[in-house]
Amino acid sequence: MTFRVEVVCLHEGGEQRCSVAELDRAELVLETLGISVAEGKSTLHGIQEFVAVQQVIEDLRRKRVCPACGRRYHSKDAGTHTIKTVFGAVEVPNPRWERCPCQTEGPRTFRPATAWLQEARTSPELLYLETKWASLIPFEKVVDLLKEVLPVAEATNSQTVREHLHAVAERIEQELGEERPPRDFATVESIAELPLPEGPITVGIDGGYVRASHKQGNFEVIAGRSVVAFRRKEGDSVPPPKCFGFVQTYDQKPRQRVWEVMKSQGMQENQQAVFMSDGGEDVRQAQEYLHPNSEHLLDWFHITMRLTVLQQQVKTLQADRPEEGSASSKQIVSIKHLLWHGNVDEALDRIDNLLMAINAQPLEKV
Repeated sequence: MTFRVEVVCLHEGGEQRCSVAELDRAELVLETLGISVAEGKSTLHGIQEFVAVQQVIEDLRRKRVCPACGRRYHSKDAGTHTIKTVFGAVEVPNPRWERCPCQTEGPRTFRPATAWLQEARTSPELLYLETKWASLIPFEKVVDLLKEVLPVAEATNSQTVREHLHAVAERIEQELGEERPPRDFATVESIAELPLPEGPITVGIDGGYVRASHKQGNFEVIAGRSVVAFRRKEGDSVPPPKCFGFVQTYDQKPRQRVWEVMKSQGMQENQQAVFMSDGGEDVRQAQEYLHPNSEHLLDWFHITMRLTVLQQQVKTLQADRPEEGSASSKQIVSIKHLLWHGNVDEALDRIDNLLMAINAQPLEKV
């Protein structure tokens, strides 16, 4: 049996038909059930090409006459323009027309498709897929994946994907705006007029160093995750958690970046915001005075890390003065338990007492 796939375009003048694929099938086996990947890619490319060309032809037909006097534009040159799409490269008409005699200003010729084409060579959907996948896997693998499942142009290569990724990143950076200064809050009156906020938004943020290849230096990366607790209206879906990251010594707008991530989750200035971090200076600069109703907490992981370092240092004290070292070690354990159970004030008092006790007994000179 033979299957023929046709596309029909219905317009004011009637209809336009185009056969895009013919599939021959004989004996049924599992390998011939349905259509193959190659047949699917070829069919999608044929459909895409026909639909795109018909769209452009219809658009040119509407723009053929001058809107001022109703005269028909004279053709100067019949051109084409190739656009790379998710379903393959398509070549669409891109003619050049002469300016109408009633128009005395501007260039003598123009291309009507420029209004929507804007000299683009790649469709936004293909740019989206390239950018999304290229941010997760190597560029070469992105090209292999695209060519494996989609009828993209054979000329697609890793350098093209890289250039597209950088172009999209530059555009996003420009749209981000200027760096947000500290305490750039709305007025009290404006905040009071805001609707009832959603559940608290929690932002966990931390930094780490990435070593360059062959031990040629390193750089610090700040990364975080923003989570909204709940929605007040029943039936409203909770926005998914969002992650962000930037290189601390390179990024000039870290505060604005964190702010936009929170805004994309519906954040309001009367909403409770909790920032959890290790309290480091670089991390603190990205979140300090960013939100008017913010609370800043040291996360338990980094608290225990610092207490562990103190315990290691106390071992040196125990070797010189066993009684004082043993008392200091017990104090640190007690501080850890107090912090775990939320007794912050008492824990701070014991830290002060521990510091005074250590400073009161100078170490013996070696």
